[in-house]
Amino acid sequence: MAMITMFRKTYDRQKYQIPAIVCDAEKLSQIAIIQELGRLRIPIIAVSSKKEAVGFASRYIEKKIICQIPSYENEYARFLVHSLPRGVIFYSNDANTENIAKNKTFLLKEGFGLLISDSSILERVIEKDNLYNTGLECSIKVPRSFVVLSWSNLVDVASEVGFPLILKATNLAGGVYKLARRPQDLDIIFEEMTETINNEMWRHRKARLIVQEWIPQQNIRLWNFNACAVGGEIICYSMGERIRTNIFQDGTFGSTLMYGISKYNPSILEKNCKILKHLKYDGIVERNGQKTLSLLK
Repeated sequence: MAMITMFRKTYDRQKYQIPAIVCDAEKLSQIAIIQELGRLRIPIIAVSSKKEAVGFASRYIEKKIICQIPSYENEYARFLVHSLPRGVIFYSNDANTENIAKNKTFLLKEGFGLLISDSSILERVIEKDNLYNTGLECSIKVPRSFVVLSWSNLVDVASEVGFPLILKATNLAGGVYKLARRPQDLDIIFEEMTETINNEMWRHRKARLIVQEWIPQQNIRLWNFNACAVGGEIICYSMGERIRTNIFQDGTFGSTLMYGISKYNPSILEKNCKILKHLKYDGIVERNGQKTLSLLK
């Protein structure tokens, strides 16, 4: 993986004595990181809120740390400082990434290794409405998207976008959306999505709702892009075909799991390079794309 390559280049002279600190070891996305680091014989400290975290089962883990503080809360950074030996932090999902970025100066001062952009830059790629605007600035085609703040606003925007359309969250995980095929569907999907972004699981994200034109997904191959970027320049990257394990009855894709198959796609790479250079991005970036459509759709 791209992030692993960067880690090896940076710490080769240390003979892997500096540990990797993998946040949120209960998440499936972190398992690949643990496995690749372990194969390189890099010592790994895994952190999770759950003692049964799937990442803890890896034979590569040298130390397991239980942290009951959610990785998106400010106190999580203080826990790392007071409870863990110094090492290189491998952040996980968007919420954890934002929190680590917010505490970037503090963590670096306390002796942790970290490659991550400032919060202001991360907002432009994590917040979907900002990401679409960034794409437009880079002359990348994106679907028409409008933030909506009320029911009446939704009705007005829907009439402009047309049907079918989707209602999605600005900054939740992939697959968190509802498809409206006709005007009669708007009431129920607005209620369901409003409840979703305000429930206990997602409330801390302070997400808003976006109306977006629907891009047909039948027979579309999804691609996943991982890169390590410094100053907007990609140091190393990997790409893979993304296989969704839950396809809904209407033919749309969910995002419960994914598996990577090594594959190169120049179109996805080109679009990522444009955005990363435009933002002078630092850190590990993961973006999804489609072989026959634009990166940001």
